[in-house]
Amino acid sequence: MVLYSPSKPKIQKKEQNNWRTIRILNCPCDAPCNAPPAKIDFPEGRKITFKWDQKESYCGKRDKSGIRETIIKEVSKGTYRLVTTYKIDNKKNITYNEFIIN
Repeated sequence: MVLYSPSKPKIQKKEQNNWRTIRILNCPCDAPCNAPPAKIDFPEGRKITFKWDQKESYCGKRDKSGIRETIIKEVSKGTYRLVTTYKIDNKKNITYNEFIIN
């Protein structure tokens, strides 16, 4: 099995019957860091745990030195889902696990 985006979960929020992807940075804006792997081989039956601090993070405007501000905000109440993409026997699959934040 191949698991896509293993270290950066894809989380979406339901807004007016549409799903919006929550932005989550790997590291602060304009900071040097290695990108997480796009996919990994993952043995079937093995478990993986995603942890999320219930925050959205993204890059804002540049300051005088040219570095973009890192914006981090708590997400609001609502319905969310974790989107997991994986491939088994050359067939790509996507699962959706919904949850609510009160």
